[in-house]
Amino acid sequence: MPTGNLGYEQPLCPAQEARLFVISEVVPIVFGGLVPGFLLGLLAFRVKSRWCPRCGGYTHAVPPPPEGQR
Repeated sequence: MPTGNLGYEQPLCPAQEARLFVISEVVPIVFGGLVPGFLLGLLAFRVKSRWCPRCGGYTHAVPPPPEGQR
């Protein structure tokens, strides 16, 4: 005697249809907006140069340490 699907599927109830709609329609829209924003954020990120490329010194003035820490 065969078991399993007999060639037909049970109809979905309205709650299952709504859940399937949310998963199949809303999730790709959300990720479609998040992925480009994330990639643009990666491309726009810049670290300010703190070191001189020629001599290796600081590019900004560093205050001297307080007198008690010398």
